[in-house]
Amino acid sequence: MNEVPKKNGFSMTTGFWFVFNDANTKIVVNGSAMTGKEYVYVNGKLISEKWSFKQKSRHVFSLGDDHYEVLFYASMLTGQVECSLSKNHERVTKYKAPYKHKHISPLLVFGILFFLGFGFGVFTAYNNWSFFGSLLVVLLVTLMGIYHLASNMLIEEIGV
Repeated sequence: MNEVPKKNGFSMTTGFWFVFNDANTKIVVNGSAMTGKEYVYVNGKLISEKWSFKQKSRHVFSLGDDHYEVLFYASMLTGQVECSLSKNHERVTKYKAPYKHKHISPLLVFGILFFLGFGFGVFTAYNNWSFFGSLLVVLLVTLMGIYHLASNMLIEEIGV
């Protein structure tokens, strides 16, 4: 990666970006919502990367005499993602990216998409569509759901 973002953000293609500033050190954390790959950059240089499909993950690194820890937390129930940075066991900053929608909960979205997928599956089976036709419909419904969730994400700072 050539350039890391200067501010927090989320996109379907690049995932979550959390930007932390600690004195003269800029720490940027990236987590893919699709692949589970996580990256930590310090002043633009990649210093940690790993795959994680767990609800919680952790990156630990040192810069000089200071010890840092980045924690990721993703709630499968609410769709919220949190990322915090600690320095020498003291939290510096914490961000959260909650699913924001005034009238629809993530569980309702999941339920609607599940039954849409089930309905399309029954429809395709009844009409003797091929397996790949059914799979295509399920993938389209899944992508619609992911797009809906992604379009309602806003990263906000919780503080220390």
